[in-house]
Amino acid sequence: MFGPRELPHAFKAGPDGARALVVITPAGLERMFLEGGVPAHDPTTPPAEDYDLQRVVELAARYGFDVVGPPLG
Repeated sequence: MFGPRELPHAFKAGPDGARALVVITPAGLERMFLEGGVPAHDPTTPPAEDYDLQRVVELAARYGFDVVGPPLG
């Protein structure tokens, strides 16, 4: 079985947005999304906040995974 440090992955929303079904075991990582997420008040417009790579790295360390590359552009 793969663990969070063993399977690098990424995603990028296209011009029509994105939808995902995410299953995380064991439980707990969902708190990272709640803590680090940015509300999308309008699904057709990106959030006003810029991507904060340093914040992502801090959250990753706290929740036990590694950031292994730059964000997808």
